[in-house]
Amino acid sequence: MKETKKESDLKFAYSRETLNQAEATKEYEETSKPEGVSRSHEDEEKIRNLREQLVSGIDQQTIMKQASENFKPTEIMTPTTTTKPDSNLLYSGIAKVYDVVLWLSGYKLAVRYFIGLIPFDRKEKINVLDAGCGTGMYTLSLLKQFPNATIQAFDLNIPMTEKMRSVIHRKDLDSQVEIFTGDVTKPIPFNHEQFDLIMTGGVLEYVDPAVAVKNLAPYLKKSGYFLNSPVKDSFLGKVVGKLYKFKPHSRSTNISAFADNDFALQGTRSFPVIKEAHLFKKL
Repeated sequence: MKETKKESDLKFAYSRETLNQAEATKEYEETSKPEGVSRSHEDEEKIRNLREQLVSGIDQQTIMKQASENFKPTEIMTPTTTTKPDSNLLYSGIAKVYDVVLWLSGYKLAVRYFIGLIPFDRKEKINVLDAGCGTGMYTLSLLKQFPNATIQAFDLNIPMTEKMRSVIHRKDLDSQVEIFTGDVTKPIPFNHEQFDLIMTGGVLEYVDPAVAVKNLAPYLKKSGYFLNSPVKDSFLGKVVGKLYKFKPHSRSTNISAFADNDFALQGTRSFPVIKEAHLFKKL
């Protein structure tokens, strides 16, 4: 079958980005491996296989096709005001290797960069809500920057939270991090104005961001901060959205969701290709 121009452009874009990721992988591996933690032979094998795929410029369209065949959700996840428990079968299926993929893609570097926007003193004992925590990447990065923080983290996807729980326990952080199942568009079991900081990373794409922000805002203290890290509404952002079953919102839509709920934009940071971060302050 003759390849269309759109398919050709998609393959070229992914090939170029894959090579860039491969160049960064070795340097990141040397600088970011947790101290005192050794990976199992099985983990090493997984990482080695994924690295080989990156270096060889594997056809990403094939990956997308295989992912859709192996992890077919019962319904496509599109922005709505309600979500259903564990409805995203894709995330349930990839939970065990999710962190490895994010590590190899350089996304963990981006998260550390975004956390740098948060203006608290390093030694301050801040109370944090990680809404849509996934496997805990933002929580772990935040604790490296603010080691005295206490964090309440929740996600709708149970395999993701179970993976996070095992990592938190292995790192002996149980006294600082509590994990539960929850929905960013529905009430959660905390007092209003309880948190100094709320974080959302890659979760508002699955819902109406204005509804989620309106739901979460009461739990944040006045003059508290809200860090949101959305997927860019770019060509590759949309490609990733098709793979992970979401639709990126425009930058104006994301910012308006906060402005309409009495937040003021304090700063932004952008990471190449698909991610950026916005820091808001509650008025």
